[in-house]
Amino acid sequence: LYERLAQVTQAYRKAHPDEPHWRPTVVFDIDKSGDSKIIASVCAHAKQLTHDKGLCHAIVVLSSSFAVAELPDDPGRQEFLRVGSFSREEASVVLDATLVALPKEVASD
Repeated sequence: LYERLAQVTQAYRKAHPDEPHWRPTVVFDIDKSGDSKIIASVCAHAKQLTHDKGLCHAIVVLSSSFAVAELPDDPGRQEFLRVGSFSREEASVVLDATLVALPKEVASD
């Protein structure tokens, strides 16, 4: 994963030299609540990818509002967005408006 993120970042920056600080965004979707070990593990990996290695930005999606209580306490790097009950289409609209998609010459299948 580290190598792939570095490759995508390098390819994007080569195609867009005016954006030297661009990084991809990885979305972690956790559909279980009540399993604090999974949430803690995902958050630890997200921290390693984003803060320690600086390879990407990360979004952790929790399907249950109760799962927020299971997040490790890290107020300096966490931002919460409560979206209610979005349909898949509504969530796609919000993400499309919020995130910049990879251009075709960089995206992979």
